[in-house]
Amino acid sequence: MIIRSIIKTLAQLISTTNTLAKGDLNVEIDTSYNDELSILAKSYQSMVDGLKEKVKLAEQIGKGDVDISVNLASEADILGLSLQHMADSLKAKVKLTEQISLGDLSVEVPLTSDSDTLGKALQNMVENLNNLLSQAIVGNCLEISEKI
Repeated sequence: MIIRSIIKTLAQLISTTNTLAKGDLNVEIDTSYNDELSILAKSYQSMVDGLKEKVKLAEQIGKGDVDISVNLASEADILGLSLQHMADSLKAKVKLTEQISLGDLSVEVPLTSDSDTLGKALQNMVENLNNLLSQAIVGNCLEISEKI
């Protein structure tokens, strides 16, 4: 009977692991046991809860909300650290965009990597706006000089 209970519990944890491996976090883990398997099941549940929390943060970022706070599971929480880095990088881009929208075309847009498409787009926008402004100034100067 004890062996049957252990096998049943392990089978449930294996099934849960397979579900998690497919990216499905909609699992319920029975943590009501009073043995070593309960400790394992509670660890699984803690992992699932942490992943669900991080999914919610990723969804917030995807909706444009970069004012997030990531609760790191540990100093080695690479997913949490990556989410925080993503949000911080986007916050910096938002700040630059706000400066540009207020007419500050002297901003320098640093790229976070060679594949930073948002940063490159902002750099192009600043460059194009500066070119348009220069053309407008030259055009106005020519117009004024013709009147003189």
